[in-house]
Order: sequence, then C-alpha cells, then structure tokens
Amino acid sequence: MNAAATGGARRSALIPRDVAVRERIAASVDTSLCVEAGAGTGKTTVLVERIVEVLRSGRATVDQLAVITFAEKAAAELAVRVRERLEELATDADTPTDQQQRLRQATRDLYRARIETIHAFAANLLRERPAEAGLDPEF
Repeated sequence: MNAAATGGARRSALIPRDVAVRERIAASVDTSLCVEAGAGTGKTTVLVERIVEVLRSGRATVDQLAVITFAEKAAAELAVRVRERLEELATDADTPTDQQQRLRQATRDLYRARIETIHAFAANLLRERPAEAGLDPEF
C-alpha cells in the first residue's frame, strides 16, 4: 500500500465523535448558536464551514456578516481559512453554478468582511457613528 493510501485511511479513521454536532453547526445557518469548546477541538474549522455555507447559500453577503473573535491571530486565521475554502468550493466541479457565482463574488468581496476582534469591531462602529455615540468626530 502506498503512502497516500495509508494517509487517507488514517485520516478517515480519525472521524470525530461529535461529527453530527459539527455538521449541524455548519449547516444550521438559520439558527443562532453558541459554540463552546476547548483549544484544538475544531471550532475554527466548523466556523469556517458555517461562514462559507451562509455565503454559498445566499443567506448573506460578505457585507452582511460580522465574525467576531477575541484574538487578532484568530481573526487573521479565520479570514485566511475562509478565503481558502471559498476558492476551493468556487472551482469544485460538484458545486452548482449559482453557488459558484456567489462563492466567487464572496471571494472578491472578502477584503471588506468584518472578521475581526471584538475591540476592532467596536472601534470601527464608533468611528463610523461618532455623533450617535456622543464622541468627538476625530475619534
């Protein structure tokens, strides 16, 4: 057996016990969910799938998303992984044409995405609406 076949077999043997929960998180885009799990459990992966599903299904555009995390490193990683997944699915022959178009548009627009820390999100809101927040417009 070659190395690729062995690696593939090894990967398929490592199916998480909570695969049904992960699939529900990714697919249930009409439901608000709170996902709580420890480090290294796959939160980022399932969140990437959920974001991509929202964009692929047409439930929202990049401009309608707010993806907020606590760490700058996590926000940067999320943005990179979302872009990679969008590009992957947009060129997948099994992805329906209408979804490919939405995925390509999302990829082009991703630079405007609000994938950021809670602090950056709040600061951007205050800069966009200083008068409503009672702040100096130079904030």
